[in-house]
Amino acid sequence: MQIDIISDFVCPWCIVGKERLMKVLDMRPNFKVEINWRPFFLHPEVPVEGADFMEHYSKKFGGEKEARSHIASIRDAGFAEGFEFHYEKIKRVPNTLKAHALQRLAKGEGKSDEIVNAIFSAYFFEGRDIGEQSVLLDIAKAHGMDVANVEEEFGEESSTLGLVGRDVASAVQMGIRVVPSYILNKQYVITGVKEPFDLLQILESAYYEAQEAEAKEAKAPASAIQASSLS
Repeated sequence: MQIDIISDFVCPWCIVGKERLMKVLDMRPNFKVEINWRPFFLHPEVPVEGADFMEHYSKKFGGEKEARSHIASIRDAGFAEGFEFHYEKIKRVPNTLKAHALQRLAKGEGKSDEIVNAIFSAYFFEGRDIGEQSVLLDIAKAHGMDVANVEEEFGEESSTLGLVGRDVASAVQMGIRVVPSYILNKQYVITGVKEPFDLLQILESAYYEAQEAEAKEAKAPASAIQASSLS
């Protein structure tokens, strides 16, 4: 089963959703799953240099009090999943174009999942500015990526940056407005964070449906040959 996860690295619910998905998949180790990370810009208005965190959140949620209340609810959700959001360390809301480009490059090196985890951790747990190229290069180096290639792909002539923009535009054209969103077997779209039990039921339904479809396809040639021999 293929699961495309559309998310952004500054979306706290995306990391909550990621943790729930992984826990659910651990409950079904027999499921053969291929995960494909796809980009989204939760804050497309944020400039390349980023924006002041509390100023941005206060504007988004209607005031600093409202912003802090929202952050408190997010922290509660993190605690429920067994980790702690360190919002007190976050000073900037970054532009995530290059972070998504790093993930795309990591996929080519077979390191997509670990780089996704590293970028989420850098932002939400360490408070690092993942819009800064130097921070992303440090992450790439720490995980054994080709740093020279990554730096080159962060340049103005980069095809990778353009591909990220194309993928985000594609998600928007699909009608994606909420992240995380999941596409199961290129057919079914799930939007938003789901409770583990609900997520498990959805995944099981999609998985067994895909298994049945594969079984029918496998039987089809044999049936065709038999019908041909009878005629």
